[in-house]
Amino acid sequence: MKAIGTPTSVPVFTDLQEYVGIDKVVITYALDPDWNDGSSPYLKKHRYLTLPNGTTSLMGEGLFPTSSADIHLRIYQSGHAARLDFNPSRWRDSKGTTLCPVDAINEAITWAIEALVDTCRPRWSVDPNTGVTLDSANWPKG
Repeated sequence: MKAIGTPTSVPVFTDLQEYVGIDKVVITYALDPDWNDGSSPYLKKHRYLTLPNGTTSLMGEGLFPTSSADIHLRIYQSGHAARLDFNPSRWRDSKGTTLCPVDAINEAITWAIEALVDTCRPRWSVDPNTGVTLDSANWPKG
C-alpha cells in the first residue's frame, strides 16, 4: 500500500531550458563582527531590535547599487550576520530580458558577496589562524 503524499518518481525537466532560470536570491551568512560596524553610507536605516530573550541587537539596512544589479543588504545580530537579496538575472543581463541560468547561481552569489566585502566581510574570508584576509579565490568551497 502506498502512503498518501509519498512521491513516486518526479520526471526531470529537460524541455525548454532557455525558459528556466533564477530571478531572485536571498541568502544569509555569518560575518566577521570585528569588521562590520554598519557605517556604510548605503546603510540608510539603523535600529535596535529587542530580542525575545530581552537583549538588543543593532541592525542596518540599505540598497547597494552596482554596475549591473542592486543588492539589498541587511546587517543584523549586531554585525554577526548578513542577509542579501538580489536578482541574479540583472547581474547576467542588466536589461532584464533573460533569466539567470541555474548553473550560474554559485557564480552570482560569489559576485554579490564580493561586491559587499568592503562593507560586510564574511567570517570565512579571514584565516582564523593568521588573521589574514583571503581573496575570494581562497574562500572555502561551497
